[in-house]
Amino acid sequence: MMITLRKLPLAVAVAAGVMSAQAMAVDFHGYARSGIGWTGSGGEQQCFQTTGAQSKYRLGNECETYAELKLGQE
Repeated sequence: MMITLRKLPLAVAVAAGVMSAQAMAVDFHGYARSGIGWTGSGGEQQCFQTTGAQSKYRLGNECETYAELKLGQE
């Protein structure tokens, strides 16, 4: 009887630990880009964007740094 009573609290603690680990799982998704560049003559990087466009072309010549990060649970 004494051995059974000692195993019960241990089993409850293990079950609670497993359940809490599953509840704390976090998914991370992210996207980042940063434009770095130089010229052969030492000038500044040339950045391209069409007139009135909200975003730049995807030519690899963006001058800004941009990141999207998402945390969640599924």
